[in-house]
Amino acid sequence: MAAPLDFSSQSLGEFCDTISAETSAPGGGSVAALVGAMGASLAAMAARFSKEQWEDATGAVAQAEALKARLLPMAEEDARAYESVLLALRMPKDVDEEVRDAAIGELVELVRRISRRVLEPAS
Repeated sequence: MAAPLDFSSQSLGEFCDTISAETSAPGGGSVAALVGAMGASLAAMAARFSKEQWEDATGAVAQAEALKARLLPMAEEDARAYESVLLALRMPKDVDEEVRDAAIGELVELVRRISRRVLEPAS
């Protein structure tokens, strides 16, 4: 059974339950995106409290909020892409091998690109 992929409507407890469920997604990529968004949220909060002491605080808030907005949708995007890979892997064996391999390859590449985008801000 697939996990619900509308993470933004879940409470933190519900999301943790979704992660710990016996489902393939969300996994590491989704969790990394959400943890990154939480880190960006914390950075925005700290910068807001520092406005009187730090002249670049407003810019830091804007950057942190932009990062959060970029990372949050990637959690669901990663989970959907990974679920697609698993569906491709479950294709019937009578499907043409080249078609099956091409589909799996394209989907694995999609997951890789999403993972790179999640990790980009950390580099």
